[in-house]
Amino acid sequence: MNVGAGARGLRKLSGFVLIPMLSLVSPLFAFPAITSQYGASGWAAIAIGQSFGSTAAIVVELGWGLSGPQRLARMRDSNRRQLFATALRSKLVTVLPLALAAAVVAYLVSPAFQLESALTAIGATAFGLTASWYFIGAGAPFKLFVLDAIPRLVGVLFAASAMILGAGLMVYPIAGLLLPSFLATVLATSHLKVGRKDWQLARRIGTVLVLKTQWYAVVARATSSIYISLPAGLVAIVAPDAVVIFTAADRLQRMYLSVLAAVPNALQGWVGRPVTQSDRMARASRAILWNAIFGVLVGAAFAAAVPYASELIFSGVATVAPEIGVLSGCLIAVVCTSRATGNLGLVAARRIGFITTSAIVGSLVGLPMILLLSFHFGVVGALVGAISAELAVLAVQVLGLVRAKSETKRVRQRASGENHDLTRERMS
Repeated sequence: MNVGAGARGLRKLSGFVLIPMLSLVSPLFAFPAITSQYGASGWAAIAIGQSFGSTAAIVVELGWGLSGPQRLARMRDSNRRQLFATALRSKLVTVLPLALAAAVVAYLVSPAFQLESALTAIGATAFGLTASWYFIGAGAPFKLFVLDAIPRLVGVLFAASAMILGAGLMVYPIAGLLLPSFLATVLATSHLKVGRKDWQLARRIGTVLVLKTQWYAVVARATSSIYISLPAGLVAIVAPDAVVIFTAADRLQRMYLSVLAAVPNALQGWVGRPVTQSDRMARASRAILWNAIFGVLVGAAFAAAVPYASELIFSGVATVAPEIGVLSGCLIAVVCTSRATGNLGLVAARRIGFITTSAIVGSLVGLPMILLLSFHFGVVGALVGAISAELAVLAVQVLGLVRAKSETKRVRQRASGENHDLTRERMS
């Protein structure tokens, strides 16, 4: 075993863990400021805007977070810049119409602070412009820290301080979400020295061709947003009395999951680096097992801590009950596992179509379940619906991996048989 390589890998993994933890800390300054200054109605408006905006951001991202890192890991620097320019140009074409659509829906659904909710939707949509997928694929956690995490932290801290000092709620979506997203995009583009030739190539490729090549990833990410980021908006429509507690639990578990994403993200380059698919699949299998065990442990930790954490973070206006915490912990465990089966396993097996299928199945299960169960059972029903969707996703992805491994085994056996026959012919 190469000790030096192991140490470098550990440092890299630590970087990918610490950076999302920094992103976790920043909203913790904003949420108490929102709830203490503007109460449950202010929090509900922000949460609704973030729900619809995050859904739009997943579409704006155009699947680059799914397919980009492993593709980038095997590229030269010049090709990496061209890929970044192509990705960013395609995102810029889609961000404005999707941001406006999310803002209109948030404005109509939010019961109070409607303009602030609409602006939050726009700011959350702009997060889809992030270059984090690039730095994950390049294995550069420090650059991700400086160019992406720091601008977002500074923006949220400024917004929280301003609200405590008496500024309006509108400062949060503008200074805490929208401006940091655009600043992070500009900093990443400047640092990577994306030049005129890169933009010209991106223009020649065009958005239509990008959508064709990214189609499975786009559909998978967009469809999955129905049961990942949209539930808060759905609950606000069918069970408005449950929206404050549900959005508190949902927001905390999503923040927690954003930190936990560091583990599969750090493994993207490791899984995608081998040239042969069989080696990539072997690494992916180990990564899936690690993530499944990890998910159970961190899900249990979340369930134990969230009642106390929510009491503190939301100033007592949105405290999560223990039974809600247990359901959220179960959801976290399933998501940690499906992230590995999909983003690592199926991408390594070149079966992204199964990720798309799993997202469609999850949406078909999740959308009616969340609407129906939240209407009848409130927060508990909404979480049960979300867990059902994630379990359906995991089941389809496991089926895809089993089929991929079976096909790989048949190909090996066929190749082995042909080599054996050839050897016999030569000997005869």
